[in-house]
Amino acid sequence: MKRVLVFTVLSFVIGGVIYSCKHEPEPIPLPPVEPVCFQEEVLPIFRSNCAMSGCHSAQSAQDGIILDNYFNILSSGVVPFNPNESEVYEVLLEQDPDDRMPLAPAPPLSSAQIGIIYAWIAQGARNDSCATECDTVNVTYSNQVTKVLNGNCMGCHRGPSPSGNVNLDGYTNLKTWVDNGKLSLSVNQQNGATPMPYLSPRMNDCNVRTIQIWIDNGALNN
Repeated sequence: MKRVLVFTVLSFVIGGVIYSCKHEPEPIPLPPVEPVCFQEEVLPIFRSNCAMSGCHSAQSAQDGIILDNYFNILSSGVVPFNPNESEVYEVLLEQDPDDRMPLAPAPPLSSAQIGIIYAWIAQGARNDSCATECDTVNVTYSNQVTKVLNGNCMGCHRGPSPSGNVNLDGYTNLKTWVDNGKLSLSVNQQNGATPMPYLSPRMNDCNVRTIQIWIDNGALNN
């Protein structure tokens, strides 16, 4: 009887240890109450963290995956209304740095960014925009301009090997492309420079106007 009791107790202890060692599933972010807007909230996350040179830009297309516009993102394993079956979402939660996206040494997305992507998929993965009236009063480099660039350009144009050898990170680097006229031509997708974002639709009118107004006002470091 003692042996049976001891065996039973050991079984519970060992079972508890095994159970506690199992991988706990990642908590699933709750979708925001308000609808998530693809153009203003989701696309900038992908462009700045995934669609960069050497990863999932149109030129690099690692593993055949491009994440630079709505249709490419949707075809990368997005299952509308079902984030947990969407590969593009699942890789954001991987604990192994060799499997997690963005790949190390790049930092993982923040909880807020992951929550936005989860909510976008859960809400149907729509290609929508929440753009309101464009505020182009007192456009400054530190506020409006850097926000536009970070959301649409920096994924490719920063770091030691920027795409096309065009580094837009920081005022001094950016001013080089203002002074030679390439920045204006690129964001307006006009002849004389490579249209940007590369192989993607033109940025929305508000973003283009913001950059152009800043340039027209002297491209100050303000």
